[in-house]
Amino acid sequence: MSLAEIGVLWDWAWHRSPEQQVPLLGLPHPWILPHFLFAFGPVLLLPLLAQGWPGLGHWIGDGCRGSVREALRGSPGAALGTLGILLFVVASGLDTWRHQWPGPDPAFTAEHVAIAASSALVCLGLLLVALEIAHPRWRRWLSWAWLGLLLSAALAPFPPPGVHAWSAGAQVALALLKLAGPLALALVVGPRPLPLSAAVGPVVLLRLLTGAALTLAGYSAVAPALAALLVPAVLADGWLGLVGQRPRGWLGAGLVFGLGWGGVGYWALLTPPEVWSRLGLLHALLWGALGGTAIGLLALLLVVWLPRVDSRYRLSELFAAR
Repeated sequence: MSLAEIGVLWDWAWHRSPEQQVPLLGLPHPWILPHFLFAFGPVLLLPLLAQGWPGLGHWIGDGCRGSVREALRGSPGAALGTLGILLFVVASGLDTWRHQWPGPDPAFTAEHVAIAASSALVCLGLLLVALEIAHPRWRRWLSWAWLGLLLSAALAPFPPPGVHAWSAGAQVALALLKLAGPLALALVVGPRPLPLSAAVGPVVLLRLLTGAALTLAGYSAVAPALAALLVPAVLADGWLGLVGQRPRGWLGAGLVFGLGWGGVGYWALLTPPEVWSRLGLLHALLWGALGGTAIGLLALLLVVWLPRVDSRYRLSELFAAR
């Protein structure tokens, strides 16, 4: 999954660095190295998924003879992961076909949304498989790594393509829309005592290292590390430190994160020719308040859902005691 996320960040830089847009073996777009990298990442996951779903491997090995229903039973994690890979393959094929036709290449298409959804499905499937096969001492670290990758997969690509057409306030809202689910999950099962900082930190680090490598490779434009996300994460964790790591504090923590991101994100995402204005900042804070409230409410809903799967995966035991 890290390879896939690096591929997405590489693709972001490729589209904004004309000097690097050299055809690969004479092939047209979308046959470029970044696309191969984030396609190659999910393929490498198949052996791990097979560990959690041996029935499917046996069914394929027997020439797809027998009951497919029986082959699909046994591991919800492998089922979700395989579904995500299949969705990725189909969506990528359709996206490749669409690119063969002349015309504009809009950022938000059904194919691009499906590719993003496939990453989230694979992330969730990987977590469940890891929890099924991992040694108990590795469960916490695997879950932490998964949570960071889930945030990264949900956020990418960001900033959005055609960034100059987006106001800073709109970008603040888009980031919260993408991160609401993963951040709510971090509030519920994230590493204590800093659940949001621990989840956001690896995302910033991955983007920072990838951007540095691409800059050294000669790319003139790379995706920002979004270090500004650490500010609202630390503020929200500070709130949890005051009120306690309990559901009653999650709604406030979500609101603190949203307002913090609204203020800091507005400054960080201002793109010329847009200039600072009180109205623009007010809009960003409003979107931040709405998005932060959504994060807190989603966390409370997850508390209702979590016991239904906790008996099998013991998600409540992944991290330090609450």
